[in-house]
Amino acid sequence: MEEKLLEILEENKLIGPNLPSSKVIIQSFSEESLQKVYHLNKNIPLVQLLLYTAPAEITDEELELYKEYAVGLDMNYSRIDEAYVQKVREHNLFIHPYTVNEKEDMRKLLDWGVTGIFTNFPDRLNDVLKEK
Repeated sequence: MEEKLLEILEENKLIGPNLPSSKVIIQSFSEESLQKVYHLNKNIPLVQLLLYTAPAEITDEELELYKEYAVGLDMNYSRIDEAYVQKVREHNLFIHPYTVNEKEDMRKLLDWGVTGIFTNFPDRLNDVLKEK
């Protein structure tokens, strides 16, 4: 699957050697799949999706392992706190919680230092960003 995905992306000129101009970020809950993509093409930014059923906890060791192949982590915003966000950022990883639909939650997460937000209401997020 990963080889076919990269083939399609290359055919459509969506990936290239210049990382800043890349038009694609691949994210997945499958660490195995992301690792495979990383070994096939190290120039594509990868994001590890995380699923927590309880308040999120993460170790420095886990963060360093993710950092070996991923540029960031995404998880449900309701499972994280400011300490979690800061810990991820201290390891120079992006953090984009999902799915944040209320302005109050957006403000809180931005104050905590998230680097992006997934939302069903980009207009609300735009309003919050204009406030800042």
